[in-house]
Amino acid sequence: LRAEALARSRGFSEDEVRAHRESFRGADPDDTGSVGPKKVARLLARLFPRSTSDIEEHRRAKALFDEAVSGSRGTMGFPEFLLLMRLVSDDHERDRLSEELFSVGSTDFSRPEVRDFRALFRGGLSAPEGDVMTLGDFVSMVARIMPVISIIMETELKQLLREQSEATSDEGAALGFGAFLRAMQKLQRENWHGINDAAADITSAQAGAELGKDETSTTASTAASGTWTSSKDEDHDTNLP
Repeated sequence: LRAEALARSRGFSEDEVRAHRESFRGADPDDTGSVGPKKVARLLARLFPRSTSDIEEHRRAKALFDEAVSGSRGTMGFPEFLLLMRLVSDDHERDRLSEELFSVGSTDFSRPEVRDFRALFRGGLSAPEGDVMTLGDFVSMVARIMPVISIIMETELKQLLREQSEATSDEGAALGFGAFLRAMQKLQRENWHGINDAAADITSAQAGAELGKDETSTTASTAASGTWTSSKDEDHDTNLP
């Protein structure tokens, strides 16, 4: 019975199944028991933001959808929806692990630093289920370290995000974790508008607040800022090219 229940839930917890059921009901407001093609398209665009501008990403999303509905002649009922969520979750997890391994090799960050940046990345997502950081997410995340107070600063962040995501417009620009890690390394190396100093100030403030307490854990932003301060004394230009 437990094995059958696990199969029906596709490995999700009871809370996760309830959350997915609510999402399904949101896509099926008339309670017909199935989701129509247009709403399925919108759902896939939300789960795979780059699929609207990238042919390969579109094919990838469609392949997962086709697999999910292969036993129901193309109809998306809740069982198929739940299977799709499992396929998407597994797909994103494979990507995450692969990209993390690649990022450790392609940047100067150690594995612990990469884990800290992963926490920072996840904490900055407006749609965690998609596992990609939009332009708005990226600007907001940087603003947690230092104020983004000018149009020039925001324009430079937009340019950096486009470069790392290889997008041709702001609308299609989104960062997976590996691209996010490379973007953060670029900000650190160039001490973008004094971001290393701002991160050091956060570290000092945290250290003062934690004085006399057990400091076995820190917030993700503090851990990440520690990696920035390790190279803050190097001479770099303060503006992105």
